[in-house]
This record gives sequence, structure tokens and C-alpha cells, in this order.
Amino acid sequence: MLAKAWQFLGKGENTDLSEWPELHQGCVRHYAMLLSNSRPPRLDVLWISFRYCVARDLADEKEIASLYTALIHRCTFDEFCAAYESCSLFHLFEKYNLTPAPRGGLRHLPGVISLPIVMSVWYLKACILSPDSPLAAIILEYGFIHCTSQAEREALVEIYRAAFFHSQFDELRQACIQGKTFAYVKRFVHLKESDERAMSRLMKNDSSRVPVLRYVSVFLVFVLFCLCLYLFLH
Repeated sequence: MLAKAWQFLGKGENTDLSEWPELHQGCVRHYAMLLSNSRPPRLDVLWISFRYCVARDLADEKEIASLYTALIHRCTFDEFCAAYESCSLFHLFEKYNLTPAPRGGLRHLPGVISLPIVMSVWYLKACILSPDSPLAAIILEYGFIHCTSQAEREALVEIYRAAFFHSQFDELRQACIQGKTFAYVKRFVHLKESDERAMSRLMKNDSSRVPVLRYVSVFLVFVLFCLCLYLFLH
């Protein structure tokens, strides 16, 4: 797959990616996927880095990939890398008259793509949309740590999946910070009274622990994402 990127960039097919700056490595890998009519898988760190995480469904992901594909054929690689590093990719889209349709998850792309930070809720979404992911159980802030059975974990997954389809993760993130995760997600899921009690227990945040859990969860997720990426590439 990298061969297409090297050819596109005018480099030899034996170019060693590991010798490039880390930021440029991610851009080259993204180019290789786009030029192969593909896009980052959900457990690839690039899915977060290039904000495919705003997509509500596969159609949105494909449209984001199409925007990036059009962009790399109009801008230079240096422009792309500079915009990626400075969180100004959306300005680069605008420069070349490429803007996403204001529908579905794409309406959130301009704001999210400009954020210089990574939020744990984005990893949560990657986990929820990838059922085989080993990461979901350690997303401490969103109730998985309280699960005592596989059935409870699966119930949480389904509830969050519904929330991501009907809303957007920035809203879920704010609800989590405010300790109102359950109140937020139940707007999108009809639960029996007994299930409401169970889910309320699982999603309950201890406000004194949330700041610590937030940093621990982000660190652990980052470490495991790096491990998954290493295994994927080797």
C-alpha cells in the first residue's frame, strides 16, 4: 500500500518510512490508504487523528475519505503536513473549495478537526463500533469499570451505540463531565424500569474520582492503541 504513496510523492519504492518524522509518517500512511481507495480502520490511531470519528456511519466515513482524497490531489504534501500539525486542516479544505455537506456527523467536522486535543470519548466510539476491541473494558469514565458481567458490558455497548447514532460525542462528553451520562443517553434508548436502575448504577460518576479516571483512561487507551497499531503493522 505504501508504494502508491511513494509514487504519488515522487519517492523511491524502497524509501524507509521509519526515517521520516513521526507526524509525516502518519500523513504518508493516510495518503497510502486514500490512494488505495481505503481509509483508516477504526482501531487505527489515524481514525482519531484525522477525525473520522465524527462520522455517524460508514457513508460519512467514505465521504470524509473522499474529501481528503480530493484535497491531497490539490495541495502539496508539505501543506498537508503543516495543516495537520497546526490543526488547520479545515482551513486547507476551504482554501481548495472543499467543504463537507452539513449533514449527519459531517456537520461536526469543522469544529472537531480544529481541536488540538484528543478526547477519551473518541476512543470510546472506536471501541463501541469495533466489538472485538479489547479496549472498551478500560474506558473508566463511561461505566465499563462497574460491569460485573458480559451481559452488562454488552448492554452498555448497545446503549452507547444508539447514543452515537442519534447524537454526537461532544454532547456525550459534556454529560460525562457533568456526571449526567445516564440522563443523557436514556433520551435515545427506551429501557424497562429494572434496566434503568442497572444502567444508572453503571454510569454513575464519582465526581471526586472523575479527574483521576480521565487521565488514567486516556493514558491506558493511548498505550493500548499504540500496541494495537504495532500489532497491525507487524
